[in-house]
Amino acid sequence: MLKLKDIYDKLPISLQNVAVSLYGWKRERDRYGGSFKERLAYFSSIEKKDTAFIEEYQLSELKKLIAVSKNSEYYKCLFEQLKIDINDFKDIKDIMKIPILEKESLRGHESSFYTDNRRDNLTFHTSGSTGTPLTVKMSKADFRDRMAILERLRLCHGVNRKMRYITFVGKIINNRNKKCFWRYNIFGHQLVMSVYDLHQDNKLHYINKIKSYKPDVIEGYPSALSVIAQWIVEENISLSVKAVFVTAETLTAEQKEIMEKAFKCRIINYYGSTEGAPMITQCEHGNLHISYETGIIEFLREDGTDADPGELANMVVTSFSSKVTPLIRYKIDDLAIYSLKKCACGRNTLVVEEIVGRVDDVLETPYKGKVARLSTSLKLLPSEIKRAQIQQHSPVKFVLIMETEEKLSTEKIQPVLDDLHNKLGPVDIEVSYTNKIPAGANGKFRSQVNCIKKNIVHNKLISVVMPVYNVQDCLKGSVYSVLNQTLKNLEVILVNDGSTDNSGQICAKIASKDERVKVINQPNRGVSAARNTGLEAATGDYIVFIDSDDKIHPDTLELLYNNLVENNADISFCGVKIEALDGSTELIYGTGRKYIFTCEEAIANFLKGGLFPASCNNKLYKADLAKSVRFEEGKKINEDRYYFYSAVLKADKIVFEDKCKYFYIKRKNSASTTPFREASFDQVYFSKKIMEEVSLEYPSLRLLAEYNDYKTKLDVLRNLYRNKEAEKKFCSEAKSLREDIKAMPLKKYGDYFPFMKKTEIFLLKHCFFAYKKFLSLYNYLFK
Repeated sequence: MLKLKDIYDKLPISLQNVAVSLYGWKRERDRYGGSFKERLAYFSSIEKKDTAFIEEYQLSELKKLIAVSKNSEYYKCLFEQLKIDINDFKDIKDIMKIPILEKESLRGHESSFYTDNRRDNLTFHTSGSTGTPLTVKMSKADFRDRMAILERLRLCHGVNRKMRYITFVGKIINNRNKKCFWRYNIFGHQLVMSVYDLHQDNKLHYINKIKSYKPDVIEGYPSALSVIAQWIVEENISLSVKAVFVTAETLTAEQKEIMEKAFKCRIINYYGSTEGAPMITQCEHGNLHISYETGIIEFLREDGTDADPGELANMVVTSFSSKVTPLIRYKIDDLAIYSLKKCACGRNTLVVEEIVGRVDDVLETPYKGKVARLSTSLKLLPSEIKRAQIQQHSPVKFVLIMETEEKLSTEKIQPVLDDLHNKLGPVDIEVSYTNKIPAGANGKFRSQVNCIKKNIVHNKLISVVMPVYNVQDCLKGSVYSVLNQTLKNLEVILVNDGSTDNSGQICAKIASKDERVKVINQPNRGVSAARNTGLEAATGDYIVFIDSDDKIHPDTLELLYNNLVENNADISFCGVKIEALDGSTELIYGTGRKYIFTCEEAIANFLKGGLFPASCNNKLYKADLAKSVRFEEGKKINEDRYYFYSAVLKADKIVFEDKCKYFYIKRKNSASTTPFREASFDQVYFSKKIMEEVSLEYPSLRLLAEYNDYKTKLDVLRNLYRNKEAEKKFCSEAKSLREDIKAMPLKKYGDYFPFMKKTEIFLLKHCFFAYKKFLSLYNYLFK
């Protein structure tokens, strides 16, 4: 007997559009009929209520959920066994009386969770990132509540559901050899496009259709939309899109950047799940907020204790939208990092800094191009399969790994293989069975993994040296950004350099919770001495320095490690993003390119300045190399720059990937932002040492080294004269620097100095009064 899908596949494209529109009409009724408008108005009115209202609302909804849960077989038995009474719930924290629900308890037993079996309930199938099929049911009223929250999000960003939409979906659209990878949903004002044909050969078909359709809104998986965005940028296409919504996967900074460039609008991120998990939506200020009306989210460690702000945590969810399939304290297997910061938008719910672990690797074949999502294929597996994963090991070689007690017949898995071949093309798919598919390095299981670039074994220990001195306000966030790395084999050495605030106690508390953390307490001797202490204590194969008031992206060490090992380099480093306390940011570098230098090439770029960051931080060193160099104690400025230079001088190969993965936090009273002081002359001390050493090691770079020395003197002198008190205090030092610069043969270095620097040098040599006026103008422009 023919199924509806078989009939649909045989229809001509024009009738398929009719079928899609009819389905869209039904979906419109399910989503936006009945109480939708009333609930949208209500949710909009309570969105920015105070904390007391939120707690009272959530407690009330929790009690309703517990009451209806008693109608399910699972919760009726559980509540009787634990003697749970709804009258015992006086506070939201009382939810902990109910044990955490693991996916294993739900998988295959969904019917025991159902509270009613009315025919008009909506049924949803999900494989999620685990590749495990789950079937949940939801009432139309609860579903409309979720749609009202989603519409509230749209309205917040100036769009609505009645505008023209393009939606990228994880479904194959049979193009009938006409390169037509889309269908129309007339009732939903929607063009539905497939993510399974994003091949370079189809580029113009996709972008020409997008351009001609003129969408107001685009939505879909970030992995797919970033491919489209790259094509739009390459073809220099101009689009006028009001908003782009992304979900179902982690949105990376690189994806967001290319999408913003292509679509020229805000990229709006939100989180939800087919199981009906509480929604997390992005506000107009760019922060992710928990939509408290949809449920409760607990952020817990593996041992079930509360995670701290900034700590990578398991999300345990209780959904108010799942009264037909109640999920109370459900471990959804998604990871996140939350914050207690207040957002200027006025919402009083927790801010989620980052949702980690919803990244499905993008696969690519010669036949189908980039393939963003294969979980729809994996959910065709029979229920005997606990979970499955598709791995790519070469452009045409894949492995389907299934977690099960016993092997299945070919007949049972053939539909999955057929569907995978349909999406990947005529590739080789090997079938493999296992008792346990391990989670990824970040603790999150992924249904598809690109192993082509991941064949490096991460079994080496990385020592992270972090000097600590009076940074109690930002220390925890900095350390957790390291502990939350996708690479877990770490040794984090916190050197407490005589802190007089609570930094020492914070270090001890973090160490008590994570055995990878080692704390060394010493009298205050300065940052160089602290780093040297960390170097001596480090036992890892590789060493990285991170300041305890900075942060790194979760995959920073993985990127540095991969680049170092793949290129057999001695030092690997990345770009930097400067973040000010007022929330403003600045990308330093960030072109995305990768450079490989010999020692001489790296020294030349170091002396010229501008191509890569030259501090000791944001760099991974081979341990033998790192330990062969020491920080010069007693110096306070550029001591880290000199360390990096000294390490480069001993290296054979250096690799730099220009992605901003290190976040430098610019504080008002940091060493780099305090006024001119005696330590500022350390810069001249180090530039002179570098000039003398380079002249001996690489005579061909002598001119560059001399230029670097003069440039440093010029910069120090400028900063000195911009401060009247410093000018009086260091008049003899200023005179000495002036004489050095006046004696400089400018023509010799003319190719290196830009016009403004040449003007500054000329005025300093020939008209000191005009030079001082020049500095006044400089102060005004760059204050």
